[in-house]
Amino acid sequence: MRSFAAGRVSRGLLTSAVLLLTAGCDLSVQALPGPAPLCEDHTDSGKSPVTVRFKNQSPERIYISSQQSCGGLDAFTLEDASGAPISWYLDSCPGTCTEQAERGSDCLTVCEQPPFFGVDPGSEYTMVWDGTVLRTLTIEAECHTTATSTLVCDQKVARPDALTMTGLVYTQQRGCYDDSGTRVDCPCVQAPGETWCSIAPPGAPDGVQQKTQPATLSRDQKNIELVFGDAP
Repeated sequence: MRSFAAGRVSRGLLTSAVLLLTAGCDLSVQALPGPAPLCEDHTDSGKSPVTVRFKNQSPERIYISSQQSCGGLDAFTLEDASGAPISWYLDSCPGTCTEQAERGSDCLTVCEQPPFFGVDPGSEYTMVWDGTVLRTLTIEAECHTTATSTLVCDQKVARPDALTMTGLVYTQQRGCYDDSGTRVDCPCVQAPGETWCSIAPPGAPDGVQQKTQPATLSRDQKNIELVFGDAP
């Protein structure tokens, strides 16, 4: 009897000791934090400006504008050596990955009608393209400061070698009428020293865009001509 009671007391003391030792301790398994995401550099780079000349060798005036309702000129297309299209044009809103990481994907902007230029036979229009193309990135929320979820955006990078560039022009315009309601061409004003003229709203391009003759562009090339019409 005495030994049995002593055993019960010993087991009771042991149980109490275990309870005291574990009191206040969380014995559940805690997941360790995973490694920080590998943040890819999304800074714009690779600028190598190219002067693009649209030459009108047709007998009629042509027009340079945009397929967009707002923004700048998207007046040419690019293809790589295999014939696959390469994206290069990007509106200022929402902008590149760098711009979105700085101010967020929401941006307030005034929709400005794209510029609208006329080029008479034998004349040319000149624009400067920064020479970059677009690369689509997926950026985790931890890698930028303004978004709370994954951001899919475009980064400007250096263009590949041996691209094919094709200009896009219009041959018609719309938006202006005389006092009788008859459709007429909108005034095209030529500034001193320029080889093209500018058409103000409500003037706008009309019809389907026409393609210039394609031209090859190397990575180091600084000038390119896009000819519409037959060479003399």
